[in-house]
Amino acid sequence: MATIRTERLVLRPLELSDAARIAAFTRDWDVARMVSSIPFPQPQISVEGFLLDQQESVKSSRSPMVWAVNDSW
Repeated sequence: MATIRTERLVLRPLELSDAARIAAFTRDWDVARMVSSIPFPQPQISVEGFLLDQQESVKSSRSPMVWAVNDSW
């Protein structure tokens, strides 16, 4: 899967290793309240399931890719 890089931004496909960080965001009410389609708080195992489902959907062309913004620059 492609990664898009610019001078100031990296967009990459979500990875299973992102699950802990995503789950941490969903435990923050100020973040989670803006996303009506996720439970609050969402357990990490649920995030892992979402990521695995999303990866399979992209491989089979059933859904568009969900991107991660890499903030480590």
